[in-house]
Order: sequence, then C-alpha cells, then structure tokens
Amino acid sequence: ALAAAATAWGLGIPSELIRQGLTQLHQVPGRMEKVDFGQDFDIFIDFAHTPAALESLLKGLKGIADKRLIVVFGAVGNGDKGKRPQMAAIAQKYGDVVIVTSTQPKYEDPDAIIDEIVQGFTSKKYIRIVQREQAIEKALSLARAGDIVALAGFGHQKYKLVKGQAIPYSDHQAVANFFMRAAQEETAAGTETTA
Repeated sequence: ALAAAATAWGLGIPSELIRQGLTQLHQVPGRMEKVDFGQDFDIFIDFAHTPAALESLLKGLKGIADKRLIVVFGAVGNGDKGKRPQMAAIAQKYGDVVIVTSTQPKYEDPDAIIDEIVQGFTSKKYIRIVQREQAIEKALSLARAGDIVALAGFGHQKYKLVKGQAIPYSDHQAVANFFMRAAQEETAAGTETTA
C-alpha cells in the first residue's frame, strides 16, 4: 500500500485520489492500518519498528497528507541501539509534530531508550511522553481536520513486554479509549448545559 501510494504521489496523482484508493484496499492488521471512529483526520497504525520501515511509512503518508503529519514512535528494547537516533532523524524529516514514546521496552528502561532516540534530533521540536497510551492521546488531541496521525512501531501486537512481564496493551485499544472518553465528556458537557 505504501509503495503504491508513494508511486502514485510521485506520478502527480492528487492526494485525495490516493487516499480514496487506500481505503479500498484490504487491511492487514497493524500494517498501514487505517482506524476510523468518524474523526475528520486519518489515523494509521503500523508495525514500522526499523529505520527503513519507518521511513517507508512516513514518506508514503507525507505524500498523501493534506495538512500535518503527526508521528508517534519509539524503539524496541534489547535491540540495535544504533538505529534509535536514525529513527529520530527520519521522524523529524517527515513529521510536522513528533512524539517520542515507549514501544516494547522488554528488559530496558523506557526512559533510557528514549534518551538514545532523542540524540538523533537536530532540534528540540519533539514531545517526549514515556507512556505510550498517553502519547497517543496527546497526538489525537492535537490532530485537526485533514491531519494524519501515524502510530508507528507497535502494529498488531496485543501486549507489551516490560521487565519480563507481558502486559495487555494495543494501539487499537488506546485509540478506542481516547474516542470513548471524548464521547463521554461530550455527553457529560451536554448534560450539564441542559440541566
């Protein structure tokens, strides 16, 4: 899907047509997966957890973004530490708003992983939020009509590994929780004004 979108964009096909085409594709869970709760911006969940995969994802999304590309990403623990700053440079290159967070820390300290990631930024124009669900909430709260929010690095996974513990978690559920809370707050606000 990303390759097709990038090729179409390179050929000068309008981003709206590319976006429509992407919605017709069958989704593979956690791979350029579009999540829709009726919002006026797009959300894509992708497993991109290497520099090459992150660049492919963000380059493709940047090509179809009408407005801003908001990027949430982190790096896997117990992996190649040299890739962490590379991923920051890639996120900075394509993202209009970049939020660095935890992905799969495994046996490493999430703060230490993020410390290594941020060494790849050439400016302080990023947001650091260790807890992934809070990072996603921040990204979604910043999104406006026409923006694209890219949630990279976690994809289809249903748990995160923290110090040997498998903790239930999914980006899909984090997004759903955000919109459920927003709907509850909207309902509560409407109730208060009519009371």
